[in-house]
Amino acid sequence: NVARIGVLEANVVDLWDNVYSNATTLATLKTDHEDNVVRIGVLEANVVDLWDNVYSNASTLATLKTDHEDNVVRIGVLEANVVDLWDNVYSNASTLATLKTDHENNVVRIGVLEANVVDLWDNVYSNASTLATLKTDHEDNVVRIGVLEANVVDLWDNVYSNASTLATLKTDHEDNVVRIGVLEANVVDL
Repeated sequence: NVARIGVLEANVVDLWDNVYSNATTLATLKTDHEDNVVRIGVLEANVVDLWDNVYSNASTLATLKTDHEDNVVRIGVLEANVVDLWDNVYSNASTLATLKTDHENNVVRIGVLEANVVDLWDNVYSNASTLATLKTDHEDNVVRIGVLEANVVDLWDNVYSNASTLATLKTDHEDNVVRIGVLEANVVDL
């Protein structure tokens, strides 16, 4: 029995050592657990923030998509307007050529009328009035062509500006797609 008691006493000493060691380990685990509780709280708050950002980005992307679609329609309208303006410019050029020819013809006719001055005063006055009208029409057309040319320049400026804006929106959209992918991966990791 003495020998067995000696063994038991040695075992009791070892048990006390283990109890103290376990107490230290438990204290460390308790601290780690409390740290993890805090970190989980931070992660939960971050996940909430991430979801808010995801929803915000979805709204922004929807707005950008709508704006892009609107710009596509507006560019189509501008392209059609430019085609119409070019048609008008060509039409006016044709009208001006006709007016120039008419003017040249009238000069010839005036020469004939001058030869027949005695008999043709009435025709001379009529042609003078017609020439004044043609000159006014010609001058009006010159102004209108200038306005059309300026409008075409403005339209081209707008088309280039819209192209630049669309390129920026496309880049922003692609960046957002990448960022959303990262956020989704982060949320999955959480």
